[in-house]
Amino acid sequence: MILYITIASILGLFIFGIFLFVFIARQKQKLGMPKGKIISVDSQQMPAELLFAKSIPLFGKPDYIIRQKNLFIPVEKKTGKTPEVPYKNHIAQVLAYCFLIEEHFGIRPSHGVIRYPEESFSVAYEKRAEINIKNLVLEILSKKGKSHTILATTKVCRECREKEECKRRRIAPKNIW
Repeated sequence: MILYITIASILGLFIFGIFLFVFIARQKQKLGMPKGKIISVDSQQMPAELLFAKSIPLFGKPDYIIRQKNLFIPVEKKTGKTPEVPYKNHIAQVLAYCFLIEEHFGIRPSHGVIRYPEESFSVAYEKRAEINIKNLVLEILSKKGKSHTILATTKVCRECREKEECKRRRIAPKNIW
């Protein structure tokens, strides 16, 4: 009798494990997340590790980092209306996260993902984008006598003391985002 109960318990746990695996896979698919293992989530309940660039003063936290084999892919989740094409500032943000991941982990992402409520967009991380991210940060730093917080998020510009004088949006290279 005890043998049957033990076998039934093990079989029950096995079936529960399969159910849980399928449930998690469906939830990821519902969220529009790329395939792979979620290795970092930035939420209010559990803030993610802040990533720092080594070559320029840039830091930030992607909403998710997905591991696909030997790659780390940043995913930025956006709320509100889903555009036909991603907004330029969202593209710049996910490319900055690609740069941060490359400098932090030493592995170059092939792309980043912007997840809107109804659609996800993949943004290729090319050498040209990396150069433009560096140039953008260096141009912001070159403003003499001004202090400017440099983060990989547009929220900073909205809340910046120098909002009226800041040229960040005007100097963003148009050919990569």
